[in-house]
Amino acid sequence: MLSDSNLKKLVSGKNQEFKKFSHQIHGKNKKVLFIFPERIEFIKIVKSLSGALLKNKISIVVLLDEHETNVLLENNVDGVIFKDLSNYASKNALCILNEERPCLLVTDNDQEPIRGAFVITARILNIPILILREMVMVSKPKFDQMFFLVFRKIGELPRIFSKYFFCFKSIIVIKPSYFYNLYEVFRRFIYHLSNPTAGEFADYILTNTDEDARLLERLCSRPHFVQAVGDPRFDDIVNVTLSERQKTREEIIQSFNILDHKKIILFLSSSQVEHGMWSAEKKKQVNNEILDLLSEFQNEAEIIIKLHPVEKNIFPLIWKPNYDKFIHVTDFDVSKLIIGSDLVVTWVSTAMVNAVLARKPLVVIDFFNDGVTGGVLLSTQAIIDNGAALMAVNSHELFNYAKLVLNDNHFVKALKSRQELFHRMYLKRIDGKSIDRISETIIDLIGC
Repeated sequence: MLSDSNLKKLVSGKNQEFKKFSHQIHGKNKKVLFIFPERIEFIKIVKSLSGALLKNKISIVVLLDEHETNVLLENNVDGVIFKDLSNYASKNALCILNEERPCLLVTDNDQEPIRGAFVITARILNIPILILREMVMVSKPKFDQMFFLVFRKIGELPRIFSKYFFCFKSIIVIKPSYFYNLYEVFRRFIYHLSNPTAGEFADYILTNTDEDARLLERLCSRPHFVQAVGDPRFDDIVNVTLSERQKTREEIIQSFNILDHKKIILFLSSSQVEHGMWSAEKKKQVNNEILDLLSEFQNEAEIIIKLHPVEKNIFPLIWKPNYDKFIHVTDFDVSKLIIGSDLVVTWVSTAMVNAVLARKPLVVIDFFNDGVTGGVLLSTQAIIDNGAALMAVNSHELFNYAKLVLNDNHFVKALKSRQELFHRMYLKRIDGKSIDRISETIIDLIGC
């Protein structure tokens, strides 16, 4: 293992010496280093990929750079090593990459400070970088949302400081003679707020749809290729059979003691407060308005409220006390809830794609024309534009759409037809084979 001082000398030394070191880093070692936040969707992606990678004798290490939902304890993956920064004696990206010696680095974002530090360092070491991009943000936060975002960042100063200090230490190790290291760290902070060019520092980008891929090809000049492979988060919902759908519906009815004659309205909450876009008071007022409206359908439908995973800690602040008349869930699989529902109500989010793929009537709430986190995801915007979902810009429209869906079968049939057409025309890459494409790409890049 090389010391920090030796690494600095090595990076700033002769090109020939450095190239020899970078070859040693990833030469014959068939290891993939994933760097993700601790969120259930990323744990599931690793679990789905692990079978094919381990079969090809590729070792897998997952470095969790953020602990957002503490899901790892319940979702360990056989054959996969999970770590966080506390597992390493050295606290910069260069030392950690020297210790792990991966032949491929895979992450979801090269603009976030910690993951960005690893990406920059991997480039110096000639370690290939693969970015798994979610749908592309196509609009920036508004001024008032930026205020709440900065306010939230101030409230998290200790955590934010540690992340950017790690980024600064990592950059200064690989660029010791640069006077603008602080500028680069600050620039990463600005980029991370909302940046459609995430992926600019990658060698390879895998994204969801052909439209996303075309946009990234225009925005990002560095990657060797940008490919649309679908989205592994939606493989299960695409592959589910009719009998499995029926079993899922029965499971939900039994789990929550729902009467057979009642329909099910699923309200998917979102993370406006946690992402710094709204105050907790504003979120509570809007929730109250929506729940008062949905309660008018309780004679004919059961209302299930699914919290966003990161909302658990602020639950008392954003929901009124008498929520007991609704079914409130936190950890139930959201795909199952969507499959078992008759109507899905949500904010602008990727859950919209889930509902479209499941052919479930979908009403999207956008009372303030601000989306879920200050931007509109490319594919979710297309869902609205192509009529595969209904957009409610006020509570009156939300009530009317819910009433139509619950009582007009012809209306529901027409909506589902538009969803089917949208899936064929726009989401054709989301066909249940995303994991296969991603694992094949990783195996090809490693050269197995």
